[in-house]
Amino acid sequence: MSFSNVFVCCPANTTTGGPELLHQFVNKLQGKGVDAYILYYPFDLNADTPNQYKHYHAKVATLDKVKSTSLVILPETATKLAEMFPSDNVAIWWLSVDNYFGCSPKSFGIAKIKHVASLICHKKLSFRKMRNFIHLHQSEYAKILLAENNISSLQLTDYISGAHFASKNELNINEKKKLITYNPKKGFEITRKLIDKLPEFDYVPLINMSPSEVNKTLASAMIYIDFGNHPGKDRFPREAALANCCVITGRRGSAQNNIDLPLPDKFKIEESDPDFIAHFEVLCRSIFDDFANEWLHFHEYRESIQNENNSFEKNVEEFITKYVSLN
Repeated sequence: MSFSNVFVCCPANTTTGGPELLHQFVNKLQGKGVDAYILYYPFDLNADTPNQYKHYHAKVATLDKVKSTSLVILPETATKLAEMFPSDNVAIWWLSVDNYFGCSPKSFGIAKIKHVASLICHKKLSFRKMRNFIHLHQSEYAKILLAENNISSLQLTDYISGAHFASKNELNINEKKKLITYNPKKGFEITRKLIDKLPEFDYVPLINMSPSEVNKTLASAMIYIDFGNHPGKDRFPREAALANCCVITGRRGSAQNNIDLPLPDKFKIEESDPDFIAHFEVLCRSIFDDFANEWLHFHEYRESIQNENNSFEKNVEEFITKYVSLN
């Protein structure tokens, strides 16, 4: 089925990686002649485009503009909104996996209980109720999950904006400092353990910084660490690699596979390993002592990130060919 226009639903007044990708997608569609719009939700809110995303020039629409020939794309965190539209007109874009469940899909505990309760109370839709929708996957992690639930999907990944490329050569690698940067909003229970056990290292939290300040901090550091859950093909490890950091992660979520996170194996440390802290210490000291050589291990990863815009262009063209009428 081909649609006359596309409405990409986006949470209002939110400036994280997911909403940026939604604006990037509308920008690409518009550039290829598609009648495409951002549709902010809650739908009764008169929301404006955040300043950070105005340069994408995504046209904004309201709910009354949606027609019977429109395709409405919802992020996986807003599946409940699908009930407002005919099922044939709905696509779910899996920007993450864990954010749909509220936790890792294979985990147990309060978060998983809340997920099940949300399904029972109809606050989100189950896979069974979404089988007739179009599905798009941002990551290999999401593709695998959908396939396990007998749902086929089209790849629609993402790319790192050009702002992050500007910082990659800001400092000569010989001027890098022995710093370990991290995102304190993610996996901090692991990071806290490392800080407590290895206080001799210098740790820098990437918090309360503008995007340019984050870039400069990463550009000055030798290491970026990212433990905890990886809900999708995450942006921070890629931004860090472009800033010439060595990236160290765990193996949860999308970090399990080498398509979403193609790091050399030694830079992925199993967090549940009894020798986790010892392995981390040895790896960090090796990077600090021989950064010029350790940094070379990330050459292919950096090249793949730099090529993501081209891959995204191809994904968008495939999407248009399959689902959009340009007449």
